[in-house]
Amino acid sequence: MITPKQLLQILPLAGPLADTFAPLISLAAEEFDIRPGRELAMFVAQAGHESSHLRRIEENLNYTRADRLMLIFPRAFRSQVAAAPYCNQPQRIANRAYAGKGGNGDEASGDGWRFRGRGLFQITLRNGYAACSEGLFGDPDVLLANPDRLLDSEAAARSAAWYWMANNCGLPAARGDIRAVTRIINGPACVGINERTALYEAACAVLGVAKC
Repeated sequence: MITPKQLLQILPLAGPLADTFAPLISLAAEEFDIRPGRELAMFVAQAGHESSHLRRIEENLNYTRADRLMLIFPRAFRSQVAAAPYCNQPQRIANRAYAGKGGNGDEASGDGWRFRGRGLFQITLRNGYAACSEGLFGDPDVLLANPDRLLDSEAAARSAAWYWMANNCGLPAARGDIRAVTRIINGPACVGINERTALYEAACAVLGVAKC
């Protein structure tokens, strides 16, 4: 169980969202067997980074610079010439960047935008939504029919806890292995590792947990 006060101490930019999410995170952690201690501290830290302190539960795809698009989506945007026409067009960016991945159709299908990242851990791609929907609702079609359901605060928290359980994040989390957990959630580049580490250390201090 994590209180709003504790959550705000860990994620100070969350503001009043701490009141909303503290009970939801506690319930989701219990539902998906995220254990108190290092595991819960790591979960909160990773969720805090992924959601910008709970303030963003929908992927921001409004990239304004071609070089940034090339950095984030190198396979989809291989050159300045290819990337430049997509700048400041989030829907087109999503449809190109996620085309043909994880069960998505081609760029024209619109699946990239339809199944863009949502929830505290940014569930992405058609297959990701189907698996999450099965885990949360026992039916893969619930989120496929209404992906925006993950913008609901309760579903956003539950989807992150489901992802944590489904991808066995608990084992490296129990060891305090920030990099291993980050690779599972965000990929091998470990983007944001410095903030993730700082938030984990804050969570351990607030929750009275030994870091390793």
